[in-house]
Amino acid sequence: MMMMMMMRKKDKKDPVDKKRRLDPLRGREWSTPETKDETTVRVVSYNVLCESAVKKYKFELYPKQTRDELNPEKRLAKIFEDELKRLKPDIINAQEIEEKRFQRIKRMLKTYDGYFVKKGRGKTDGVATFYKTSKFALSKTMPQIRVTLRGTDDDAFGLVLVLENKKKRTVVVNGNAHILFAPKNGLVKLAQVKEILEAMESARRKTENAASSKQRPSSRVMKIFSLDGNFLPNSALYKFVEEGYFDKMSCNRRNMGGYLNDYNDEQCYGGDEDSEEALGRSFNEINLQSWNDNCHDLSNEHKNVFKGSHMSKLNRESGRMRSAYKEALKEEPQWTSCHSKFSGTTDYIFFDESAVKVERVLKTPSARNWTNNPHEKRLPNMKYPSDHLSIAADFSFR
Repeated sequence: MMMMMMMRKKDKKDPVDKKRRLDPLRGREWSTPETKDETTVRVVSYNVLCESAVKKYKFELYPKQTRDELNPEKRLAKIFEDELKRLKPDIINAQEIEEKRFQRIKRMLKTYDGYFVKKGRGKTDGVATFYKTSKFALSKTMPQIRVTLRGTDDDAFGLVLVLENKKKRTVVVNGNAHILFAPKNGLVKLAQVKEILEAMESARRKTENAASSKQRPSSRVMKIFSLDGNFLPNSALYKFVEEGYFDKMSCNRRNMGGYLNDYNDEQCYGGDEDSEEALGRSFNEINLQSWNDNCHDLSNEHKNVFKGSHMSKLNRESGRMRSAYKEALKEEPQWTSCHSKFSGTTDYIFFDESAVKVERVLKTPSARNWTNNPHEKRLPNMKYPSDHLSIAADFSFR
């Protein structure tokens, strides 16, 4: 009798367990089979949609969502107690984490430690990085690096952690950032991207130099950069991350994120396309002028980014950064973010191609399936609890 009761209890749980076993990734799949070993690192990047943004933009961006779909407690539980447990990442780079929720999230992630930095200017959210404590320890010589533009702790947009593998002589220099959205504010967006990439490169050099000064074999160093970049794959900012340089004449300041139409957009070029003045000037000249227009209040950022030149170059000795998804799939996903005003790709995980290779990535739902399901087309929903998808990649050393 007792055995029958136990079997009945087990049967009640079976449907949920079976569903998780059959669909552990909620309709998504990895690009290739798993080849994970002790040196492989799984990284997840996830903009979790902070409740302050929901409150501010509810009627503009999320007009058809139900109360349950927007409930912050339920959404966070789905993300941190369900989805991320299924993915089993070594490192989690999260954006739009509310400061008041950070400690609770740490308690949810019992096998991880984590660090948080808050945005400035009255924002209540920031970025947080969590790492599996069974695999990594935070470097004692380099504590967390708060990345800011104005040198103040309350104006952070990024976080860099140097994580040492406990079992292998390997190090991950991990960057996590949430770049300013403002599409026309290309100077600040460029300055933020440059600042965190150079902070990561500085951390890499210090890691290698520390090993040399102690006359011990250098640890192998892996640079990984996760971000909600608020720029598109066709943008000048995307190219800057990959190539490491930018020329003012190549892009208008108002279109660094790639959101505006090309050279006929009146928001970018003034709308007077047929005037003699516009026809008499090249696009290079117009682009160059845009970097001098109305930038007086950003003179420090302009000076730091360009240093008196038309060009902005990264100070780096390691290899170029490459997108994990583009490397694995030959193109970026069609979308990683979706709400009533936008559907496209703004989330990325970049890696240093000279030292690292990408083993596989977690595919996003196909455009065909997405379009044919009107309920799921709005995010967040009961299946995907943010207006961004999680993106994930497995990395190993070359």
